[in-house]
Amino acid sequence: MELTLGNLITVVIALASAVFTYGSLSQKVRDIEYHRQECLKRFEIIESDTDGAVKQLASRIDAQGATLNQIAGKLDLFFQYFKKD
Repeated sequence: MELTLGNLITVVIALASAVFTYGSLSQKVRDIEYHRQECLKRFEIIESDTDGAVKQLASRIDAQGATLNQIAGKLDLFFQYFKKD
């Protein structure tokens, strides 16, 4: 195989194309990794906000349960007195 100007130009174009393609794909991978990290940060913020809301709702539900137990106790006491009369 002879080394001609046409063959040399073809090889150079192929190498330049490969380098350009590698650089382009590498940049896209870096962009995807950056966006993934940003999404993870957002998810952590959302999760911490949600955890706080869940804890607040749990404490409210516990308080309502305690109130219902007090009401049930008072009703039992009322009916005990009512039965005596």
